[in-house]
Amino acid sequence: MSFLILLLALLAFSEAIDVAQKGASLLSESREHWFPLIRLLYFYNGLTELEKAVNLAPTDLNVRLIRVSALFEFRDIDYIRQICKEDLEFLIIYNGKKSRAVFKKFDNIIYYMLCVLSIEDREIDKARLYFKKLSELEDDSGYIKLLKMSYPQIAFKANSDEREK
Repeated sequence: MSFLILLLALLAFSEAIDVAQKGASLLSESREHWFPLIRLLYFYNGLTELEKAVNLAPTDLNVRLIRVSALFEFRDIDYIRQICKEDLEFLIIYNGKKSRAVFKKFDNIIYYMLCVLSIEDREIDKARLYFKKLSELEDDSGYIKLLKMSYPQIAFKANSDEREK
């Protein structure tokens, strides 16, 4: 059974690459919230060589990344809530343990995705926490502005907003 699930995940991963190459169509379907995962997928797609170079534990990380990327294919909100969110939280913890800039530069994407998923799950306090973490990063890559525009009904406060006052 687990072999079948892994096989489906690998199939979804190859499909995710095709979907990632058609990123513009995701945007036209108002899927702009998933667009950052395209960048994340491209980054981790080349991770195999990096794993060899820095001695990462590839299995758990890769399985989680395959599951995260599978949302491109299935777009099943229950799947995203149950698995993707947990995997993104794992990646944040994993990145926190690795003090390598190559991982740190994707924290903004992961915090953004966690914020969006928390909003969709109606976990507003959790979303605000992830938003705060995103605002603490050196480079938010415009995700703070995107969150404020996409969810104007939620009172997000960035650390930069507090400093300006």
